[in-house]
Amino acid sequence: KAKALDQLTEYSKEAEDAVIRTVNLYIIFDNSQAKLDPSEAEAWIILGIFVSISYNLGNILWKKRDYKGAKKAFEMCIENVI
Repeated sequence: KAKALDQLTEYSKEAEDAVIRTVNLYIIFDNSQAKLDPSEAEAWIILGIFVSISYNLGNILWKKRDYKGAKKAFEMCIENVI
């Protein structure tokens, strides 16, 4: 839902709430798991999901004109890709 709402050209509070709920679910899941083995496909899938969520959050915050928050979200993407 968050990804679909991110496609709107204008800022949407509903989109922001949806992506924040997704981020919170990811954090709960990540904290409940032992360190994932990077040789396992599951670890890469989870990392890809987090990068995608961070990117969506950055887009939504940019539309909100929260440029500092957007920059932080985009930096999380970069940190987890490199």
